[in-house]
Amino acid sequence: MKLHFLCPHHRQWLADNPHHALNTWLQSHDKAAELFEDGDWNNALSHAGCALETAEIALEAWPDPPPRIINRYADNGVLLAQLLRERGDQAATRAVIANCIGRLERLMFATGNHRTVLKACEGLLRIGDATGWPESSLTDATHQSTHLLHQQLH
Repeated sequence: MKLHFLCPHHRQWLADNPHHALNTWLQSHDKAAELFEDGDWNNALSHAGCALETAEIALEAWPDPPPRIINRYADNGVLLAQLLRERGDQAATRAVIANCIGRLERLMFATGNHRTVLKACEGLLRIGDATGWPESSLTDATHQSTHLLHQQLH
């Protein structure tokens, strides 16, 4: 399941200008968190989704991000998953968790920053556990990866 929050024009513009993606990501994430705290979940969902899509673009252009960026990415995934879970969309919640953990796994192997990445996965795994995952729609590879990450964390 691929969720789209950015319009094609903005997605392409950010891909062509990845140096702008980091600021856009951080601003969208902060706005989503603020809206979430205010109880405006629909607008928070839009901002959190845009932030996560923008984060993907930023991380593609940043092969070795510092730990604070890795943690921020995971926090963004947790926020989006929480918002989707509150809407009752378990399939989308699980998809976000699986996609985020998959992205973090690729970062872990690319950067060798195992401790930071494994720690960043904790919040995602907690939400996954609360939604009753893994689900059969997850691939075996994703299930195995998340299971291994979960075992390494505990």
